[in-house]
Amino acid sequence: MADITSLGELLVDMTPLSPISYQYNPGGGPANMICMVRKLSVPAAFIGQVGNDAFGKKLQAKLVSEKVDTEALSLSDQYPTTLAFVHWAEHGERSFSFYRHGSADTKIEVTDIAKEKIRASKIFFLSSVLMSEGTSRDTSFELMKFAKDQGITIAFDPNVRLNLWSSQEECVSYIRKALVYPDIVKVSEEELAMITDKETVDEGIKVMYRAYPQIKVLLVTLGSKGAVAALPDGSSRHFEGYQVEAVDTTGAGDAFTGAFLAEVVLHDTDINSVTLDQLEPLIKVANAAGALTTTGKGGIDAQPSAKQIEELIKG
Repeated sequence: MADITSLGELLVDMTPLSPISYQYNPGGGPANMICMVRKLSVPAAFIGQVGNDAFGKKLQAKLVSEKVDTEALSLSDQYPTTLAFVHWAEHGERSFSFYRHGSADTKIEVTDIAKEKIRASKIFFLSSVLMSEGTSRDTSFELMKFAKDQGITIAFDPNVRLNLWSSQEECVSYIRKALVYPDIVKVSEEELAMITDKETVDEGIKVMYRAYPQIKVLLVTLGSKGAVAALPDGSSRHFEGYQVEAVDTTGAGDAFTGAFLAEVVLHDTDINSVTLDQLEPLIKVANAAGALTTTGKGGIDAQPSAKQIEELIKG
């Protein structure tokens, strides 16, 4: 049975090779995340839906090749697979153009098999992307409530994609609604500012814990500068990142999250009483996984092995 189960979008990232040609890459934040979990040899499952089309079948095959449990991944005959075109700026930073309205990952329904996967897991992960449209919005909240009732640790990444929402206000309102559930939250520096209306990380962390005191571990990623971890007792610490030659930042945050959650399982970490000292080795692995993912193109295909992560930390 899977130790970590991920709910979310599995889609095609069309990555530019030139101004007029694109390369197919499997992607989607929760799918990227769960593949990183598997690269660290932690049993993992994925809940989602793709089209029963050429793209969807290839995406399903990719997860299978990564040894992810896909029993709760549906192939829809009615709705197509989502496409996301990646656009790069300097230093490998990227933006996305989505072809997603009415697609398969907006139409995910609650199923018995999805509940079974969550019930058997130690950690249930999701992001806000499914909350932007369709039946997947209600499904996200229903499965979060189910996980909470089952006593399963919930991990949440806002993973803001504003072009999927009618407005920034709508996006932030649903993220704030979701934040009452998770035990572990991973958020980028920019997302933290958007959610809390605070300019600094320290101020944002204080607002988060006042509003959502059930959060056991709050992780704020800072790109190449590493990450800040904060705990309910008011303590926090900055953990330096690793300097690499970035080619494509797609999926770096997902790799960070996947590596961190995998390490929580591998170390049998009790997040209810964890200390910053205990989090240090976990976040070192997460920072290394995120950094190494930027050195290749694509989300899943660029993820490092456990050995590569170990070598970067030692080096």
